[in-house]
Amino acid sequence: GWHMLPTLIAVWYVANLFFNIGMKRSHALLPDVMLLTSLQMMAGGLALPAAFAFGSDLDPARWWAWRRQLTVSSVLLLCGTLCTNVSLVLLSVSFTHVIKTC
Repeated sequence: GWHMLPTLIAVWYVANLFFNIGMKRSHALLPDVMLLTSLQMMAGGLALPAAFAFGSDLDPARWWAWRRQLTVSSVLLLCGTLCTNVSLVLLSVSFTHVIKTC
């Protein structure tokens, strides 16, 4: 019931914190923000064709019909990922986490 939403928010918060810490460590290995963001987006771009190739129940015809919505969502995701990566390079993990939480 009512306790599910606070539980899910807490799980998201903790998972996001660990994600930010992992991203901060990846920036130590690959400090170029644009390159790291490009690699992240390429990985996501390869995931959809891989899902089709391995027999996912995703319907390619339906996906094609949703291309406009997917394009808008993808651009927003790209902007958010780029801003997060820039923030993690320039700021501490805790400050970036607070900004993303707001």
